[in-house]
Amino acid sequence: MMILPSFLSCCFTSGSAFVTKRFSHGRRHGAAAASSSSSSSTGSYQLKNKRPLFVDSDVGFDDILAISPLLNTKSNINANSTAYATSIPFISTVGGIQSCPDRSARFLQKIFPAAKVFPGRAQKPLDDKETPTWLLTFRNGLNGIMDSFDIGVVNSPRKDSSAEIAEFLKDYEDLGVDLMCLGPLTNIASWINDEHVFPLVQSKINHVWIMGGNIPGADEAEFNFAQDPRAVATVLGNEAMRNKIRLLPAQTCQKCAPSSTEWKELMEKGKNGTGIISKVLCATASWDDLKYDPMCAFSYAMPQSISYSKMHIEVNEETGLLSLSTAVEEDGYSTVKIIVDVTIDTEEGFLNWLSVGIDHYKPIIKLTS
Repeated sequence: MMILPSFLSCCFTSGSAFVTKRFSHGRRHGAAAASSSSSSSTGSYQLKNKRPLFVDSDVGFDDILAISPLLNTKSNINANSTAYATSIPFISTVGGIQSCPDRSARFLQKIFPAAKVFPGRAQKPLDDKETPTWLLTFRNGLNGIMDSFDIGVVNSPRKDSSAEIAEFLKDYEDLGVDLMCLGPLTNIASWINDEHVFPLVQSKINHVWIMGGNIPGADEAEFNFAQDPRAVATVLGNEAMRNKIRLLPAQTCQKCAPSSTEWKELMEKGKNGTGIISKVLCATASWDDLKYDPMCAFSYAMPQSISYSKMHIEVNEETGLLSLSTAVEEDGYSTVKIIVDVTIDTEEGFLNWLSVGIDHYKPIIKLTS
């Protein structure tokens, strides 16, 4: 039974404006109420997450715009700032926006050389007739950027990153690392199903931040969850993992939006650099294309600027659609924290965080046109 708790009815509308974006076949477009508040280009950040962060990415435009500010939001924001860059020692790639995790991993290794990047799993590829037009457009744009790094296409077999993740996790103290999932949950599900790897995942990972899913009322699942619904069921259905999860659904991203003027000004500033951020923004500066993964990264970096509710979740293993019900503290079942609101326009809001990340971005490699 699909139950929409009363508090969510106030946060989300079930009309088409908030349920047609980032779903499996429709183009990534959406409408959200714009804020008229302005944001400052500087801010004082007390980041709460001091653990190293491990990222699992399908390497879309928004993934790059999420990871770069996490690495670069630091130093001298103002006299009272205690901001610092997030440590991201390990990145795995997964099929999703990009269909070839091996090529994606070689690309990320080049633009984020301080991290160890390993290719993970891909889903069964779609032919061009089955692939949505917006996704083909995204892939073509990203392929152009990868080509500028001389990252060629290699027909490599599907890979399992279980050995690499086990090696990465074993030296950390218990609950000593966080995980952020910016693509389909295919890799994470494979680790849970591996009897040698899952004990490490369970004991070493503190929090799991996931960009994906929908609030009930959607006709089709959000893109990440639609790519591998059984993986979603494996991850969200695991009793030991649920209490670790902070889930940012597509509708939260859609309803929390800056004004078009604010966004345009920020994007124009970002285009003026010489690194990967400017390359991404010159390919697409659309809020509709870029908001998802950066908002998940912001939620991780600035948890004091988000609101969430504890929910029970059921997953349709065929579609990836979610059913939610309000959690009762005394019921004894583990829950997932659903992020229902993200601060946009204050000093400690999303727009300012992203602006500071772009300001302090120092490209490793200057790109040619």
